[in-house]
Formats: sequence, C-alpha cells, structure tokens
Amino acid sequence: MKTSCLITSVVNFSRLCKLSIPLVLAGYFLLLAACNSDEVIILRGQTMGTYWQVSVAEKMNKAEIADLDKKIQAELLAVNQQMSTFIADSEISRFNNSSDTAVEISSEMSKVVATALQISAESAGKYDITILPLVEIWGFAAKKVEKKPTDEEIASVLPLVGYQKLHLDGDILRKDNPQMRIDLSSIAKGYGVDRVAELLVKEMRQNFLVDIGGEVRAGGSKFGKAWKIAVEVPENRGENSIAEVLDLTDKSLATSGNYRNFIDYDGERAVHTIDPRTGRGAVSNLLSVTVAAENCMLADAYATALMAIGAAEAEKFAERQKLAVLFIFADENGGFLLRKNKYWQDNFRQR
Repeated sequence: MKTSCLITSVVNFSRLCKLSIPLVLAGYFLLLAACNSDEVIILRGQTMGTYWQVSVAEKMNKAEIADLDKKIQAELLAVNQQMSTFIADSEISRFNNSSDTAVEISSEMSKVVATALQISAESAGKYDITILPLVEIWGFAAKKVEKKPTDEEIASVLPLVGYQKLHLDGDILRKDNPQMRIDLSSIAKGYGVDRVAELLVKEMRQNFLVDIGGEVRAGGSKFGKAWKIAVEVPENRGENSIAEVLDLTDKSLATSGNYRNFIDYDGERAVHTIDPRTGRGAVSNLLSVTVAAENCMLADAYATALMAIGAAEAEKFAERQKLAVLFIFADENGGFLLRKNKYWQDNFRQR
C-alpha cells in the first residue's frame, strides 16, 4: 500500500469529520510522512468525534492489513463504549445516570479514573473529571445551549463538582451525591491511543505511530529513523507555522489549548477549559501546552491540567511533576512566546 507525500493537520481532518467539540481536546500535531514511499502502511477512520490514524512501518500483506484494521476499529469502539458521554448506554453514561452512589465499573475504566484522581490531587483540584455538569451548562456537551449560563445556574451545579466527592475502591466507584456526573474527555483519547498501541504490540507490530485527534504515541521507528512530528503554533492568531519538529521514538505527545475549541456567545468567547472551583473558563495568556510522557493517557490528562492551572502556575507545576512540556504563550504584541522546560529539552535535543 503506497503512501503519498502526506502533511495532514487536525484542522483539515476536523472539517471532514464534523467534530463534536467537547470530545476533542485541542491537539495540534502534523504527521510528516516521507514522500515517494511505498512502505509505510496508513490506516485511518473516525472515533470519539475526531479522526484516528495508524501508521505501520513494516511489511504486511493485504489480508494482514485488513485484519489489523478490523481489530483497531473494534478496540476503539470498545473504548468509546466505555468512555463516551455522547453514547446513552456507554459505561460512563450508566454511571452518570445511576441513582446508586456506588457502582461497579470495568477494570479499564477504573484505571483511567484512578489516573484522573491522582492528577486531580496533584493539581489541587484544578483538573477534575466531576466537571460534566459545568461542561453541560456551558454548551460543550451533547446538548447544545443558546446562551452562556447565568451566575445562578453556575452556582446551582457547583455543589456537584469536586474530585474529593468521588471515591474509587478497586472497581467500585462511589459518588457522594447520586446526581454527580463525570467526564473523561480530557483523558479518554490518550487512553484510546495507548489501547491501540498495546494492540499493535500484541499483534507483533513494533514500529508504529498512533494518532487520535492529534494525541500521538510512537513505537519503534520508521524503517530505522525516528517518527517525525511537528507542533503547530495557533493559526487563528495571524500565523500558521510549525513551532517545532520532533524526532519521536517510544514516546507519547498530547496538546491542550483553548484557541480552537471555544463557543462564541454574542461576541464573548467561552473556552472549553473550565476552572472547577469557579465554574468559569480558565483564561490566561497560556495558549497551549504540549506534554511528552511515557504513555498518552498521562500526556493527555497532564496537558489539560496545565491549561486549567493557567499561565501563572503551570510552569511551576510541570517542574514539580517533572513533566516535559512545550508552552506557547501569547505575547503583548499579538505574537507567540515558546518556552521549553528542561525536561522537554532533555527529551528532545536539537538536531
């Protein structure tokens, strides 16, 4: 199967896939595949309101390709059925709609929730998966709203938000109030990337790049060379260029930002990153963060956490947690300021 000279961005795919805004945390990578190659096998489709793409740098016949494609689709369908609040009978929807305060969940969902609760504690609650009631009233959930919520509406749902009110004991997930509802969209895409990567390893495919909506994980190499990934600067601020090109080997990347995923309420912008303490958008001059981690679930969740923490404290948090991060700030002249912390520089030495 031949590949063309491929430079695809999240924006281009989003136009094709008609994204559901709340399930797509901003991921702004370009996949740079070699031109005139007849060896990299590329499979793609749609999941979680966005695209998925898997590149395999190994020899495969048509039957093997078809079988792998089928297994990848089944794996992503399973993740969606567990984690999507847009599916009425998904595992997360059943938990959210349950009148019981204690519900047995799958080991897969337990793993994701445990990671989320860990990061909630580390970030002093600025990252919080109990945020779904706020996501809903701001219009970033399945049901659309016509106007921004009033102060009274925000105050009415804030008692349902707070990670300390959610408790995980093995595979039993308990909520203090039966009306509490959780949202895993800040971590589910990264987890989905990991699930596909694990499937590929199980299928004896060691050299791959998995991409779901811009969240990526690389395994092995592209015929002896590192996979190349480019991080974009925010295009809707008067510039469309590449911030950094990376050699990615056995590592994951995820990006979160507010400059693409927002709703305009009569000229007032509402961003999808919400501060669970105030119930309002977490707005600062921090435009995006890109996190490199050992797996994509961690990269995805930490990227969201850093955006919620905001410009004043995000770099300190990354330092405490020893996260490898590329920060993009808006400067006072309408341009961009890129800052790479020491852990990022250690991971990605300049070529």
